[in-house]
This record gives sequence, structure tokens and C-alpha cells, in this order.
Amino acid sequence: PRECYDRFADVMPDGSYLAAGTVGFETWPKSRREEAQALGLSVRDHPNLRGEEVVVGMPKLYVQRSHDQGRTWQRQEWHVPGFSWLTAFPRWVRLTDGSILLPVYGRNEEGSRGQTFVFRGDPSGDDWRLIPMASSISGVEGDEVGLIEVSPGRVFALIRHAAKGKLTDGYLLESWSEDGGRSWSQPLGTAIKG
Repeated sequence: PRECYDRFADVMPDGSYLAAGTVGFETWPKSRREEAQALGLSVRDHPNLRGEEVVVGMPKLYVQRSHDQGRTWQRQEWHVPGFSWLTAFPRWVRLTDGSILLPVYGRNEEGSRGQTFVFRGDPSGDDWRLIPMASSISGVEGDEVGLIEVSPGRVFALIRHAAKGKLTDGYLLESWSEDGGRSWSQPLGTAIKG
């Protein structure tokens, strides 16, 4: 499952193991296809070609921690309403102050619109917030995001943008945070192909 690699995972300063991300996609029996669709989830035929299973997108975030070197874990999950699926990317950054930023992307229940987010954890990894990166009013949609802290608390993001027929189609977008990932500038087009 994607949650095994599209996530934040590290040893924290207190020695605990911490992982955070999205559940991604689950395998369900094909008999549950209508149930998943009724819930507004993304459903696709499983690529194993057996025809017995479907792949179901899950709009869920999780944080899990182990204080005994991975023998046991405490886990918390959150459902994000209005989305048919979410996925994280393993391009996380730990800021100078210890805060954690993990890029996340999702699609609405109809699958017609996307949204980029940062799943932001405080330096202890105890407090997490899902923060939108772009205004949904503008119709600017990105998906995969790369982040880098260019100076303490100042974070630069490059966002893949593939909106057919738009002026910026095929070019990366840029967005900036001046407050450690708590808020983001409206994405602007770049001359960088991506």
C-alpha cells in the first residue's frame, strides 16, 4: 500500500518512531464497488487482472508513533470530507524549527477537481494540521509538490500542473510560505517545464 512509502517517517528527537501520511488506496472485493461509489470514493478495477477486486481511494490521513522501536504503535486517523481520495508524497521536509511538512494531493468526490495541501506537524509530531496550498476559487490545480526551506521558516514549493488547455499546462507552479508552512501564496506559473 502507498501508506508504506508515500509518507513522512523518521526517528524523533525523543527516540520515538513517527510516521504520517495518507492511507492511499485499499483493495476491496469487487462486490463492494457500489458501496464505495455510494460513499463518493474513487473506484478502479484492480490491475491484477483477476477481476475479483477493485482499488478504492481513501480520503484519510494518519499519524502513528512507536515508543518501543516499532514493536507496538499508537495510530490516529482522520477522514477528510468532500474528497474521493488523498495521496501523500515522500518529499517531506523538516524545517529548521523541527516542524514537519508533508505534501498531499487529493481529488473531489466527482473526480473533477484537485487540491494540494501540506500536512503540517509541530516539532514534537504531536499536533497536525492539513493546510490548503492553493485557492479553490481560481481553479488553479496542482498535484505533486516538492518543498524546500530556503531560510528559517521560508519555504518554496514547486507544484506539478497538468491542466489541459490552460496557459500554464505542462509548466510547474511556484508557491511560497513565509510562516513555516502555515499559509501559502497563490501559485504562480513558472517557465520551468514539468
